[in-house]
Amino acid sequence: LMLEEAANRFAAAEQLRQAENSNREENARFESEEKDLMLQEAADRFAATEQRRQDEDASREENDRLESENRALMLEEAANRFAAAEQLRQAENSNREENARFESEEKDLMLQEAADRFAATEQRRQDEDASREENDRLESENRALMLEEAA
Repeated sequence: LMLEEAANRFAAAEQLRQAENSNREENARFESEEKDLMLQEAADRFAATEQRRQDEDASREENDRLESENRALMLEEAANRFAAAEQLRQAENSNREENARFESEEKDLMLQEAADRFAATEQRRQDEDASREENDRLESENRALMLEEAA
């Protein structure tokens, strides 16, 4: 009985030892899998962080490129507006000069017309004076002839 009990206790102890060994191996396997999962999660987080950093860098570069293009377009637009304003200023100056020339020519023509009218009026007056003098002379001669004839 004692030998059987000792054999049973030995068998139970052996079974317990094997169960503990199996449990330790199972725990070691779980811990290894847990570590692998934690390492994989850390690697995934690192990869996601790295991807986010690269995306942000690419976004910043794209924003910088777009801002540079925008500045270039704004400068080009400002240059075009300046050129258009300069062209308009030159056209206005040219128009003012042309208007001044036309006004000067118009004044010259008006002065010439006034001078021509004055000369024509003066000529008419002189012609009328000469005609009156001629009429007076002829009337005087006519009266003298009539007086001579009457005498």
